[in-house]
Amino acid sequence: MSWNKSGYDSELDVPSQHDDTNLLKYYLMGIGGMIICCFGNIGNILSIIVLTRRIMRSSTYVYLAALAFCDMLVLVFTMLLLLEDTKVPSDGLSPLYQTYYAFLFPWVHPITITFQVTSIWLTLAFTIDRYIMICHPFKAESMCNRGRAKRVVMCIYLGGIIFNIPRFFEYYTQILSFSVGNSTETMYLIQLTKTGNDKYYKEIVHSWMYLICVCGLPFLLLAILNAFLIRAVHLSRKKGKEINVREKKRNDTTTMLIGVVITFLICQVPALVARMMWAFSTLGKLSRNYHTFSEVSNFLVILNSAINILPYYFFGKKFRKEFWRLFCACFFNKDELKKMTRSLSASEGHRKWSVVSNHVNAMEMNGLFQTLRGSSFKRHKASIDVPLIYSENKSDGSDNNHAEKDANNLTMPTYTGQDARLSPTDWQNINTEKSESPS
Repeated sequence: MSWNKSGYDSELDVPSQHDDTNLLKYYLMGIGGMIICCFGNIGNILSIIVLTRRIMRSSTYVYLAALAFCDMLVLVFTMLLLLEDTKVPSDGLSPLYQTYYAFLFPWVHPITITFQVTSIWLTLAFTIDRYIMICHPFKAESMCNRGRAKRVVMCIYLGGIIFNIPRFFEYYTQILSFSVGNSTETMYLIQLTKTGNDKYYKEIVHSWMYLICVCGLPFLLLAILNAFLIRAVHLSRKKGKEINVREKKRNDTTTMLIGVVITFLICQVPALVARMMWAFSTLGKLSRNYHTFSEVSNFLVILNSAINILPYYFFGKKFRKEFWRLFCACFFNKDELKKMTRSLSASEGHRKWSVVSNHVNAMEMNGLFQTLRGSSFKRHKASIDVPLIYSENKSDGSDNNHAEKDANNLTMPTYTGQDARLSPTDWQNINTEKSESPS
């Protein structure tokens, strides 16, 4: 997002030379931008509430919650920057307003840019996380967990602050006093500092560092990884009824993230182009058409920070159910709410059930899975039910004792020797014969 204040009139009390440009800023940014910011903050707050629920226990939702919080901060500070554009151009600015905004801009502007950069990096982070989870599932258990996701989020926030420290030295507020008749007038100007106006600083920070670290490399990786995710979802859906419920749920989440990334690219690419045009040119050569394009691209960036709740809701079935359960309870009766809760709990339980416990030893023989006996275990999603057989040990011949003892003396079939290739049905028949045979 550019918001290059020096590209416009720096003097707050001097009307723009182009009335149509000022009107565009007033209607597009002053009115439209403020409305988008207000509704976007509401949407981001609702997203944070849903994404931080216990049922949303996944590394993906950690990244999305951090992104929603970052977008909320972007919109809050953007509203402060848009205060200038909320005034009708013909009315001018009040002296108090001039003073307030002149001292506010040099600090709010770099803070806003900081959270915008952080938002871009968080989008890249959850895309990489989802790519590993879908395309490299064997690495997902160690790399895609909540603890690692929280550490990555903290590093990204810290990196965003460090990366944008130089921007706090770009602008300053200049105070000019001059006499008009018998009175003294004061003028407040927002000017570039010596550092911000330096040719090499502009080329290094605004051109190459921004292009490589904020736009070029992240946008390229987002496009490539998103293509892999789209292909993975497409191949999975081609299987039709062959895919299980867990894979369908995973595809829903992946589709939701693809929607977020595509929305991000559509809204951010124009701002990238405007930024590069400003960085590689001089202010005197920027035309009025550039300023119009820059305002539209700024509006798209604001829109991107405000509408992420839409792909969450329309593509994320789990998010949508939890959203309705939290905020739309008045539209459901108790039975329907319990049903939705059970559905979400079942999906979470299914995910945990598919993880192989460290206390389980499994062997595959002749296409069948044999699980050693133990007091606590979790069943693997690919395991096959193998029938148990009774031991040949009898107690005292009593029927009642017989049933009770047999229940405690179940043994697993051993697939060795001449019976190694028997099917589970054959083992059941053998088991029945042995149980009915006399001692």
